Amino acid sequence: MDTRQIEEPAGSASPDHATREPFFDLVAAEDPAPLLHRLRAEDPVHFVAPLGFWLVTRHDDVKRLFNDPENVTQNRRAWEHYAPPPEGTLVRWIQEESLMTRSEADHAPIPNTVISRIVGVQAGADEVRFRELAQEMIRAFFPFAPPEAMTRAEAALHELAPWVRRMVVERRQSLREDLISDLLRAQGKDDGIEDDEIVMLISLLIGAGSETTNLGGLVIIQTLLAHPEQLERVREDRSLVPRAVNEIMRFAFGGPAGMQRFAVRDFSLRGRSIRKGQMLMLSFGGANRDPAVFPNPDALDLERDNRDLLVFGSGPHYCLGANLARQEMGCMLDAALDIVAPGSRLREDLQRFEPLGIFQRPVNLPIEIAG
Repeated sequence: MDTRQIEEPAGSASPDHATREPFFDLVAAEDPAPLLHRLRAEDPVHFVAPLGFWLVTRHDDVKRLFNDPENVTQNRRAWEHYAPPPEGTLVRWIQEESLMTRSEADHAPIPNTVISRIVGVQAGADEVRFRELAQEMIRAFFPFAPPEAMTRAEAALHELAPWVRRMVVERRQSLREDLISDLLRAQGKDDGIEDDEIVMLISLLIGAGSETTNLGGLVIIQTLLAHPEQLERVREDRSLVPRAVNEIMRFAFGGPAGMQRFAVRDFSLRGRSIRKGQMLMLSFGGANRDPAVFPNPDALDLERDNRDLLVFGSGPHYCLGANLARQEMGCMLDAALDIVAPGSRLREDLQRFEPLGIFQRPVNLPIEIAG
């Protein structure tokens, strides 16, 4: 995600900081890497006082906190500033009962087109609407999302949930080769799940798939356009596509932002006192550009060993859809190589962004194709 700052929140000046809050400089920077390196070296567990959370930038700390149930959880309800959606809303139901509230599993980033086919949504207009609803729903789960995002997500869920329920009824009458049918087949077994759980699971898979991989494909193409020599290497040798996907995920995905965890008790991290209920943001850009793990981290190197990449999590919280996501982003890149001729360029003047709290989400990728 492009995390350039929209606007620094009013009243963001902190009495504890004599200078401007570094986090706002990070999200505003065209290239946040130099600032991240300095913060990682000088203040690797940095308290962003105006927003009340800790920014964690060292690879080993991020890796540990992905799976440290003694100290942190991914359950947003543990956050000291958690404001539950209104009682009875579908957004609240998903927030309180879904996989996102469980420490044992994380959600998978599966693109809408693929997940809609897996679920069994028909190609065409249904698939387009399915994707639109998913994109509306996921907005409510971004940190510091504005109130209107919750309203839009609730409206989307009121259309999406009955749609999935109708599909459950149809599949129960005639099972097919799709995910809903497989879940119904499991209902008669000890590990079977209820219809409501099927609706919730499908809704979450749709929502989770609406961002990560689609944005990943955008980041991959944009990054290679900015590195034309590497782009031509991949064009000439398509076997490099998987390496390019991994390396660009490390090099360019996430910026200073990342996954959130919430402290379940008071604990210490690199000498900083984390208080129960506080948010910790696990910085992808900080971890994946950490020179302690990735030598010469600011170079885009398609030969790099990326086994310690943390974009997809770590340990029990390693993303279930990571391999599928990589394959799909590779297909996006492979297709783009057939279209984006040498000399093509990104039209930054035409690029548009959507505000999501303190961040911006790119909504297009305008490329001038060389003739």
